[in-house]
Amino acid sequence: MGVLKKHGLPVSAKSVTTFILFATSNAFSGYDYWFNNGVPFNRLGGVPHHLIARTAIVLVLLLALKWWNKTKIKDQKSKIKNIFGLLLLGFILASVEPVHWILIVGVLFIVPVLHKFSIFNFQFSLNFQSLKIKNYYPSLFLFLGGLPMAIYIKRLFANPPYLQLATWEASQQVNISIWNFILANGPVMVLAIIGALQRLLQGVALQRALQRQDLVRGLVLIFPLLTIGLFFSPIPRWVGIVNVRFLPAMTTLFLAILATEGIGVIVWILIRVLPQKLGSVRQFSGTSPRLLLLSITLFIMIPSYYVQIQNRIKTEPANAFFYITQNAYESYKEAEKISGQNDTFLVIWPFNWSFPGITGRRVYEGHTLLTSNYYNKELMTRSFFFGDMSTTDMEKMLRVNRIDYVMTYPWMQKINELPNLIKVYDNGMLGVYRVTE
Repeated sequence: MGVLKKHGLPVSAKSVTTFILFATSNAFSGYDYWFNNGVPFNRLGGVPHHLIARTAIVLVLLLALKWWNKTKIKDQKSKIKNIFGLLLLGFILASVEPVHWILIVGVLFIVPVLHKFSIFNFQFSLNFQSLKIKNYYPSLFLFLGGLPMAIYIKRLFANPPYLQLATWEASQQVNISIWNFILANGPVMVLAIIGALQRLLQGVALQRALQRQDLVRGLVLIFPLLTIGLFFSPIPRWVGIVNVRFLPAMTTLFLAILATEGIGVIVWILIRVLPQKLGSVRQFSGTSPRLLLLSITLFIMIPSYYVQIQNRIKTEPANAFFYITQNAYESYKEAEKISGQNDTFLVIWPFNWSFPGITGRRVYEGHTLLTSNYYNKELMTRSFFFGDMSTTDMEKMLRVNRIDYVMTYPWMQKINELPNLIKVYDNGMLGVYRVTE
């Protein structure tokens, strides 16, 4: 907060309010979507590479703010350190979250560009003579640092097995209305809209703010507008990337900054509408009303926290997608015992994902990234176990694909009727069948 304060973001009590809103922001109860960063358990948690990416974004933004605030870079040595930091962070960010890398590059480029425009007067001419090229250096060096890794990842995902992940991701777009998006991001989103409108109505947003030498006020608006705009745009579908990747956790931080401004707007309205009941302007414009509104905001989010915590502490051992029961584990070990290292198993979903890791045996169709020609094999496996594949075609599939064993539920009638399968193990939950010639 202290660093943000020095660079022109909400200061003093506002800084504390912003931090609290960012850390606690939650959805309205009952509203959510896949990997919603409006939920704190997603925004503040995650796997290691998510945490690395979020840290890198914070450091990049701080370096950019330091660069734009020229008084913080007084000598050549400081400039070299800043440039090296941007190059290194660009490489790291492109390695772990390439979409976030290009997003931050875009934000750091757009803010200085809009700095030269007079949006509200519709004067869209750009004065190249007064263009401050140095303002674009953070975007440039971040781009150059991440470019080699971005090219490598692009080529990597153009080949199997990673090509399969790219195909899967293109089909995972989150379709949600703007209204449900607001509800899924909770009271902070509502307050942020109020804060953003206040800036727009007062002409602070893209004109006066972007004319500041430090450019920070423009960053506060451009970051959430760009990321949320891309989330709802057709661009993610065009490039085959799931749209939730265009909403980094840092978007919520900038929403929290705007929400703090929104609380100020509500306080101002209360002062103007209820001056007699609420006392003098000077008395009511202190910290008490802000604390009251902040408390109300946090109180509204309590039901969401309760439901989310209950879901996280609840265990479902019967859910085979998340848990391997004792019976399933025993079946795995027995399958390992009766088979050889070169044998191939056809295993019913969802056991096919965990089976190879425990037994060390091959499966015909396993994890998406670990199965060549995955989508054809997934279709064939689904047709074998659950579809209308004839007995003749089932026998042919096992023979052509050189399947040695089948693991499935022992009560499946069509499996027990196959003449080229012999049951060699059955514990009531899973059965193992050997394929005969």
